[in-house]
Amino acid sequence: MRDFAVSADGVLINYEMQEQRLPALLFVHGWSCDLNYWQKQFVYFASRYTVVAIDLGGHGDSGLNRDRWTMPLQNWANILNQLTIRFEQRFPI
Repeated sequence: MRDFAVSADGVLINYEMQEQRLPALLFVHGWSCDLNYWQKQFVYFASRYTVVAIDLGGHGDSGLNRDRWTMPLQNWANILNQLTIRFEQRFPI
């Protein structure tokens, strides 16, 4: 399932999730990639875990409306909190 979360600075963050069971695995790509970078790992682990892959802001299908292109902890916390609330899970970090 693909959907969007909103970072603390208001940027739409695209993510893909497949729910199976806990624990959950979160895949975050590096610079100049998108969530498809993790496609083989996503498919492999999806049968045993809940897997989530995100597009960082400015990548893939995520938003471009950001003034500062760093990723402060507040943005990460906001995105993880939204995913946790939406799917009533706790993501082990």
